[in-house]
Amino acid sequence: MKSFFETKKGILLLNFLKYIFFFSMMYIFAKGGIANQIFPFSVAFFFAICWCEQNLFISSGLFVLANFLATFSISGLIVSSSAVAIILLCFFIHKKIKKRISLLLIGVYLAISQTMFFYYSISSGQILWSVLHILFAEIFMFACIKIFKVLLVKGVGFKLTIDECISLCIFFVAMGSGLATINPFDFSLINVVAVFLILLFTYIYEKSSFAMIVASCFGIGFALQTYDLSMIAIFVLLSLASISFKSTNKYFSILAILATDIFLGLYFDAYQTYTYKILISTILGELLFVSISNGELAFLKVMFGERSGTEALRNMVNRSRDSLRKRMYSLSEAFDEMDRSFKNTIQGILPASEAKQMLKEEFISKVCSDCPQKHRCYRVLAKETDEIINSIISAGLDKGKITLLDIPPFLSTRCNKTNIILSTINQLVASYKQYTYYASNVDTSKALVAEQFGGMSKLLAKLADETKELVTFDEMLEKKIVEDLNFVNVFASEVYVFNKKEKDFFCILTIRLDDVQNPKLFEVLNKNFGTTMKLCSTEASSTPGFVVCEFSPAPKYQCIYGSAGANKFGNNVS
Repeated sequence: MKSFFETKKGILLLNFLKYIFFFSMMYIFAKGGIANQIFPFSVAFFFAICWCEQNLFISSGLFVLANFLATFSISGLIVSSSAVAIILLCFFIHKKIKKRISLLLIGVYLAISQTMFFYYSISSGQILWSVLHILFAEIFMFACIKIFKVLLVKGVGFKLTIDECISLCIFFVAMGSGLATINPFDFSLINVVAVFLILLFTYIYEKSSFAMIVASCFGIGFALQTYDLSMIAIFVLLSLASISFKSTNKYFSILAILATDIFLGLYFDAYQTYTYKILISTILGELLFVSISNGELAFLKVMFGERSGTEALRNMVNRSRDSLRKRMYSLSEAFDEMDRSFKNTIQGILPASEAKQMLKEEFISKVCSDCPQKHRCYRVLAKETDEIINSIISAGLDKGKITLLDIPPFLSTRCNKTNIILSTINQLVASYKQYTYYASNVDTSKALVAEQFGGMSKLLAKLADETKELVTFDEMLEKKIVEDLNFVNVFASEVYVFNKKEKDFFCILTIRLDDVQNPKLFEVLNKNFGTTMKLCSTEASSTPGFVVCEFSPAPKYQCIYGSAGANKFGNNVS
């Protein structure tokens, strides 16, 4: 079924949300600055999205509107409009000459676009601030371009390089600077966003440093705009609380941040004036995080989080199984072909009618070929002679040999070769019996070998079918089991949860030898898997004192086998 976001309406909705985000960022960056003197972030962000081939006209309109709403001044409107005019002119020229704007040229065009800002700065005697404005705008524009490259090309799920990390930090600092000045109805918007991102980065990244870096960047941005360093300490402490109480249950981190925020506000007076509106701002940020379901959080972790160190190992398991499956199928086909080949070489023995005809012809060629009476026997008495010979050969085949009693009087009274007939037929029958014996043995051997090949082919095909099913892992359940085991003092250094079929879960744990038969271990496993688990196997670990145990769901019914006996009274046996 086609995804909604692949339809025309879905694409329109995505574009609408994208430009809403662009407008929000432009407005925040227009409000944010350095020392409340220079405001380089909004124009730099605008030039970055234009260079990344976003719609020029929509972006330009949003940029002018965002700056006008942020400043409410004619001079600000003129400065933003001149920047838009410059960028539109430059892109029009490059489109005509069919040459893309390079990174160096976009930096030059950004400096040219600030001509009106430079003019107003010179008029007010702030030449140094105007130079710094252009310098910081260039730096922030390149940082934004680097971030867009990461998002669109590389994907942030991979390890960021040092320049990408710096660019991301600069982006959050600028964002914090803008949010510091936006306090609708005295609610702290920076608290809402910072708390939300701290919690989000805590749970989508394994490393705790990410959440602390984001917190520090927002605090630094607030300090750049307001000269107040207290928010750096506040946000870092909030991130420490979130990281310290991180678990599979996200509400522990949420409550830790809330308690830390209240403690800092009431006991240390960190906010200088701690009101219920600041507390509500913190709660709003937490509610935003709570609105993200565990499934969506897992998806974000895959999309934006660093790849797990064991992911390649887990994928290698399935790759190895797939390779093994293909090899077993190939071997199965080879054994099946050998089965057919051996069956084709089985010749079998002649049918009874053909065997009698063959022996009859051989008998006639040996006994009757030089007899002077053969014309009389096979012409005048042909029918009687044929019936008699057939009956003699049938008797020989049935009994193994014939005697004088088996020769009818009709033949013995007319033929003087009775003894020759007896010896010849007995010799032919003996030869035929020996032939059938050897032929049967050879065919039986071939049939047995073919049957073995066929059995091997079916066995390998069955094993290949079982190996065909992928092994899927459940990392969230693994972490939950580790936490629950630690809570009951059962230390597990490694936990792997996987399933080969839809409902058949298996669990491999590396635990201390003393904990193998610990009832609490089975209680935790039974609780997390929702069924009774049994210990399948135990192997020694490379770590002294630890063992590797495999658990699987126990069958619904168990059979106990036993035998008993008693001697009968007065006897030695039952």
